[in-house]
Amino acid sequence: GDGLGDGVILDALTGQPSPFDPTDGMRQLKVYATGARNAPFQISVVIGGRLVPFESITHSAQTPGVDEIFFQLPRDLRGAGAVNLSVRAARRDSNPVNLTIAGEFSRDIFINEALADPPDGIAGDANHDGVRSGTDDEFIELVNAQADDVNISGWTVKTRAVGGTTETTRHVFAAGTVIPAHDALVIFGGGSFNPNHPAFGGARVIAASTAGGLSLTNAGLTILIRNAAGNLITEFSYGGATGLDGNANQSLTRAPDVSGNFMLHTQAAGAFGRAFSPGTLLDGTFFAPRTGHLSSVSLAPASRNCFTGQQAQFTAKAFDQFNRPLRFLNFAFDLSNPSAAMVEAVRVDRRTGIVTATLRCTNAGTTELRATATDGISALTSTAVMLNVTTAPPVISRVEVSPDSSIVNRGNTQQFTARAFDASNQEISGVAFVWSSSNSEIATVDANGLARGAGLGSAAIIATTSNGMGGNVSGQAILSVRVPLVINEILGDVPPDNLATPAIEGDANRDGARDSGDDEFLELFNNSAQPVDISGIIIADATGNRYIFPQNTILSSGRAVIIFGGGSPPINDPAFGGSMMVTASSLGLNDTGDTVQVKIPLGGTELIIASITYG
Repeated sequence: GDGLGDGVILDALTGQPSPFDPTDGMRQLKVYATGARNAPFQISVVIGGRLVPFESITHSAQTPGVDEIFFQLPRDLRGAGAVNLSVRAARRDSNPVNLTIAGEFSRDIFINEALADPPDGIAGDANHDGVRSGTDDEFIELVNAQADDVNISGWTVKTRAVGGTTETTRHVFAAGTVIPAHDALVIFGGGSFNPNHPAFGGARVIAASTAGGLSLTNAGLTILIRNAAGNLITEFSYGGATGLDGNANQSLTRAPDVSGNFMLHTQAAGAFGRAFSPGTLLDGTFFAPRTGHLSSVSLAPASRNCFTGQQAQFTAKAFDQFNRPLRFLNFAFDLSNPSAAMVEAVRVDRRTGIVTATLRCTNAGTTELRATATDGISALTSTAVMLNVTTAPPVISRVEVSPDSSIVNRGNTQQFTARAFDASNQEISGVAFVWSSSNSEIATVDANGLARGAGLGSAAIIATTSNGMGGNVSGQAILSVRVPLVINEILGDVPPDNLATPAIEGDANRDGARDSGDDEFLELFNNSAQPVDISGIIIADATGNRYIFPQNTILSSGRAVIIFGGGSPPINDPAFGGSMMVTASSLGLNDTGDTVQVKIPLGGTELIIASITYG
């Protein structure tokens, strides 16, 4: 107790002094000491700076006044060599005594993964502190491959240049640092990380103890792990002649873990392209089994809307501290406003741990919903989600469109109206409709139900609205579009001029000159009581298309249009009887016979409106 004097340490079984070999894990030692008997619950044994708990203390039967302190020599100290031992009682240390710990030095601690070059951007945030740092996100992963926990108090991480001899200390492990059996420990360069982040798989995670961090150069380095006595435990080199690239935006890892050779992480089988895996096997699974406890409860979605009488569903999940779903918990759901909704059913999927709550929306209002999970020991409640309940709109069973059919000339319009009815055939007011056409090349319709003939044929004009149950209901009418043009007259063989008379007999276009091409003509007649849009209408003969009416060409009811082969006909000449007149570059009507067609382009083809063959 006074820190002076000699000490005696013997094997408790054989009574022999050191060296002691703890390889079998069964080596109990006996220390003879004085002054310790009055503080039996404050005694500990210190070996090489490491605290080792004592097992028992008794009075020595052979030597009065001397105490015998028994303790188990930790197996992981095998091969430690010469170390000091002292007894600490009532916060006072005895004199140190030398002993030798024999056995093959423990080398079951491996460097399993190292990251010198974190990937660019947030993808390189290996320590999960929310920031990518080329220094802080560097890491070294150590793995204890043996069946015993290993105390690495006072051990060091050192680096040196590949092929060099000068070592620099990058980290000193604090007293009490232990790597559990078959588990991992990760040293990051620095950062403000959460050592319990689920991404680390429960492995112990620490930051380098030196101000400069780990300083793992991308070009290459040798990493060394030494014990408190300076003995080399393991080392790993990359860069240089090793063929291992530390400058690849990813870690170097053993594959398979612990026993395999080093390679780029993304190239390892089972890594699924990930650039690193600090604290876990390269496929993301844990090094050792972890006991999970209830840590968080989620409830989704954050909000839902529901009509009275309808159902709404929310899903709850519980997770442990490693963000693993917990599958065998009990759940309860609580509503802040039970008048707005009620929990109608709860379904648990034990395969996934997902719990689905089905609510019946009963009255208009707003209510919060919370889920509480319990594992029989503790309970945890989720944050609240919102359910907004509104009065259900009337259910629409059919839509009626009026008139149910109509015929218009191309270019003309027809106003349609729609009405909604419930299952009792009662009209529902205030309903908004969306209007559409089944074929917009034939007919178009605007947002107010005004339809316009655009082509030739029939199209359905459709009014659609919500049925009030999450679906749609529609009604329709048929709009038939026509182009009522008839070929009323044709001139293919222009008469010759009789020079004996003052009139120019063949001058059909009345431009003062007889021309066999210019004076050819075709007369079309609008044989209906409505105007007709003839924009884009084609005049063709057996050779090909001869003329196309320009846009915005409207032919009035009962009016004719005359298409001349050319020339300059006087449009106001009363001889034409008020007909519309246009000229083509050439009609090319054969004197001996031809087929003349009036066509409209529609759906990628040309439909014939009227046709005549002569000769």
